[in-house]
Amino acid sequence: MSKRSDRNTISTETARRRVRRAGVASLLALLVGVTTVGTAGSAVAARWVHDDAAGDVAALTFGSDGSTMFSTVSQDQLRGDIERVAVRHRATKVKVGIRTRAAISGPLSSTVVIRTRDHAFLLSWLRTTGVNETDLLDIGRHAAGGVVHCPGLTRSASSDRKAVRFVIPRSCLRNPSWVRVGVELAMADVAADRSLVDDGLDDAPLRDFGRPALSPKVGR
Repeated sequence: MSKRSDRNTISTETARRRVRRAGVASLLALLVGVTTVGTAGSAVAARWVHDDAAGDVAALTFGSDGSTMFSTVSQDQLRGDIERVAVRHRATKVKVGIRTRAAISGPLSSTVVIRTRDHAFLLSWLRTTGVNETDLLDIGRHAAGGVVHCPGLTRSASSDRKAVRFVIPRSCLRNPSWVRVGVELAMADVAADRSLVDDGLDDAPLRDFGRPALSPKVGR
């Protein structure tokens, strides 16, 4: 097998493990509490936007024993750096937009946590060699379990590849009166055998993958 093929295989397996770990970690975080941007009290208007700090990307590596280690990277590192997160809560849909400072490219894992009054959901996007999947999982304390069958769930990218938008029918989220949203993005840096990770709602470098900060309640 060529060196390139070896790297692709490693990237695929690593990305899949990362999504599984993110799902478990996010579930635990939702049950014990997470950081909130702003206030989690009364619901804000149907549109909420957060401009994330520049230069807050961290490097994440996995040890052979499954442990994780974070390290800082240069503040001028644009790849993987989230610039803005926008949440729109409409009558029939919830829209989550993510804009980055550089083009979204290569293998990646994107995690969107959606918290409602009664449930917690994990929207995952995994892209690597031969894989480009978006799944919605019901992970709440009273979850039915597993992947949510969600006709109408879509993912689209901007022409400059610096933005991605997810559209989730409210019916797939059990028609909530409000949502709280958290976003993490991990982009593989294969040459350095690491991932570049950012929490889109936390202005500090990420230190605990799978525990994203959550927005205030976004009503309709």
